[in-house]
Amino acid sequence: MSEITSLKTDDGLCVQLTRHLDSPDPVRKPVLLLHGASAGANTFTTGEGGGLADWLDAQNFDPWFLDWRGSGRLITDQVNEKSLIGSSSSFNFNAAAEHDVTAALNEIHSRSGSPITVVGFCMGSGILAETIARGCLKRDGPGPRVDCVVLMTLGLFYETPMDGRLKSEERILERLKGTQVSGKPFVAIDPRVESEKEGVFTLEKQWPDALEEMYGAWPGRLRSHAENKRPAVHEMCNRLGFLYGTPYYHRNLVDQIHGLNGSSALLPTRFGAIPVDMFIHAARNVRRGRATVYDPTRSLLTDKQLVSEDARRRFDDLEKVTLITGDLNQLWHRNSIDYMYEWLRRGSSGERFQKHVIPGYGHQDLLWGKNAVKDVYDTIGRGLTPSGTLPFAGADSAGTY
Repeated sequence: MSEITSLKTDDGLCVQLTRHLDSPDPVRKPVLLLHGASAGANTFTTGEGGGLADWLDAQNFDPWFLDWRGSGRLITDQVNEKSLIGSSSSFNFNAAAEHDVTAALNEIHSRSGSPITVVGFCMGSGILAETIARGCLKRDGPGPRVDCVVLMTLGLFYETPMDGRLKSEERILERLKGTQVSGKPFVAIDPRVESEKEGVFTLEKQWPDALEEMYGAWPGRLRSHAENKRPAVHEMCNRLGFLYGTPYYHRNLVDQIHGLNGSSALLPTRFGAIPVDMFIHAARNVRRGRATVYDPTRSLLTDKQLVSEDARRRFDDLEKVTLITGDLNQLWHRNSIDYMYEWLRRGSSGERFQKHVIPGYGHQDLLWGKNAVKDVYDTIGRGLTPSGTLPFAGADSAGTY
């Protein structure tokens, strides 16, 4: 059972806030979950035992999911699609941090009245870090509106493996922005594959010829599935790797992602299109090495960065910040988290900041791994309480958090 609320942001987009509501209880500690770009809220309902959302519910948290403007599910919404075509540059991470996350926090706080915890994953973690750095965690009254946050794989520092950096230097999307594909403006790129017939793949949405040619020249050794005859889900997996970097350590994944052992493949429903401007913004951040203020009319050299002493002090206002990544991450290099941790501890006692590098894990398998429940989820949960003590179901109404 879930409860869905449509929210209109201050800049006119429609985002979707979902309350998990398996066991509604006003005493439960609310936790907002932010997915990565091109993904969606079902990121957190995927995995063993119902994924992170069900695990948090069992620990006596109150999970909420936000499909923000980077959601592959939301950019096809009629209002958002019109905005994407008419004002594509508003689909960037700064706007998501300032408008989408704050809209969700406003709604949750008005409903619960208690301090909120937040988990960001991938670019969801990037926009969460920006929300804090930009001073958007507004306080209502004497207490904090957000007390603990978990940043997974990314903060304000952007480090990728070498192939990711080289692709960002190509600037191909900047060159293709504003062109037409099948008679429509090229405003989003979608990795989903609709069908396969005799080795020929049909995409949900056609890619521009120049981008398709670049993908075709991508070295086979970088493809996760290199066999000549492969199903559509494997081709989609390859395209995800081409766009973003290897998204997970395959050996760790639950069978359902690729449809193994008779299960239905979930991958096509876990990722969708990403706005071109959002992808360009990410590439600019990678070239700069840190989060920037997006202005497509300006040179990268004049981009304003979000890493500052004022930004760092805003993290000191939180009771606890937990950083998590995998030591095999080939999408966001672990340096992204290492640099963030070192920056946060600068000029601080550091007790409120914790870092965990999970051995044997890559990126998305931190949530979707067969053993993620025991290897990762407990670390997430303990990052959501100031004391590090989980509020297990059945705790008295005073709680332990």
